[in-house]
Amino acid sequence: MQIPSKHILVIAILLGLIQAVSVRAQNAMQWDEITDDLLDQETSWVFHFVDDKTGFVSTALGAVVQTTDGGLTWRPAYDGSEDGGNRNYFFLSASVWFSEPSIDGKLWGRTIDAGKHWEFSENSKCPNVEPFFLAADVGWGTSDSSICTTRDGGKTWSVVVDHPGGVNSLGSIFMLDNTHGWVAGDNHQILATTDGTHWVPRPIDPSMGVAEIHFFDRNNGFAKAGGRPGGQKVESILYSKDGGQHWLPSTWSAPVSKGMLDILGNCVTQGTQGVWVIGGFLKATSTRKRGPLAQYDFVLFHSSDGGASFQSVGKLPDEADRPKFIAVAAQQGKPVLLLLDSNGALWQASLPAN
Repeated sequence: MQIPSKHILVIAILLGLIQAVSVRAQNAMQWDEITDDLLDQETSWVFHFVDDKTGFVSTALGAVVQTTDGGLTWRPAYDGSEDGGNRNYFFLSASVWFSEPSIDGKLWGRTIDAGKHWEFSENSKCPNVEPFFLAADVGWGTSDSSICTTRDGGKTWSVVVDHPGGVNSLGSIFMLDNTHGWVAGDNHQILATTDGTHWVPRPIDPSMGVAEIHFFDRNNGFAKAGGRPGGQKVESILYSKDGGQHWLPSTWSAPVSKGMLDILGNCVTQGTQGVWVIGGFLKATSTRKRGPLAQYDFVLFHSSDGGASFQSVGKLPDEADRPKFIAVAAQQGKPVLLLLDSNGALWQASLPAN
C-alpha cells in the first residue's frame, strides 16, 4: 500500500520534532551548587586542576584552597603569608607550585611541598615573565619581547630569543615539550617552533589578538582570540590542524550568529579533542544614572573536534553571577564540570563518560 505524500511529509516533520526535542534534552545540563562562597568573599585569581581530582583556587590576596576529591570538598592549603608579595601561581602538580613575579617583576618563588616551604630567587634577565612549566625544573615563559627558559625551577632564567619574527611584544605561551611550542605575538601573529630555538610567525585574522593557546598534540590546537571589528568587542576560537601553520575560525551553533561578545574566563580541555568554553551574549541594556547597564546570557559550548566546531549545551544557571572559571574533574569515578562565578559560588554538572 502506498502512503500518500502529504502523510509522508507529516511523518517527516514529526520525526524532526522528536529528534530536536531529543537533542535539546541531551543538551540540558543539571547544575547543583556546591557552595555559595568558596573563597570567603575574596576574589578568585586562578582556578586550575592538575589531575581529575586535585584542583586549586588562589585568591587576589595570595591564599590557596585545594580539593582532592574532584571539587566535592575544599580546604585551605596555603595562607599566602610567605610568598614575598606574589599573588599569582602556576600549579604544576599537587605539591609543586610556582609563584609568579611580585610587584617589582623580579622575585620568583617555588615550593615542592604544597606551600609549606618556599625558595625565592631574583629574576632580572626576564622580568615579569609569564611562565609555562613542563616539569619541576623545566619551564618556559615570555617577558616583554623575549622568550625565556629555566632549567632550575625558576632560580635562573635565560633569554632564548628576543623579538622573534620581529615582534615587539609577546603574550601567552604553550609548550608541548622542549622543542614544540606556540606563543602569541603582536601584529596578529602566532609564532611556532619545532626545535625550541627558531620561532616562525604565522598570520591570523588581522582583527584578532590572542589571549590563550592550547595544543593536544604536535598538529591539533586552538587559540582564544578577540578583537573589535567595526568597533564592537567580539571573541572566538581559532583552530589549527597542521601545527600552527594555518589558523581558521571555529564554527558555532546558535546563538553565536547573533554575535558573541565575550568568552568568559578560561578554555578547558577534556580528553584528546574536547574543549569547553562559556560564551556571553548581550540580552538587554537598561539605563542607570552612571550610564547604560548591559545584561548578558551565559551559554556553555562544547567542541569534540579540537575547537573546529562548537555546539551549544545550554544556558548556565541564572543564579550564577557572571561565570568566571570552569574546570573538568571527576567525582567517584564520574566526570563533572565545575563552574566558579565572580562571587565565589561553586557549581557542578555531570558530564557523559568519555
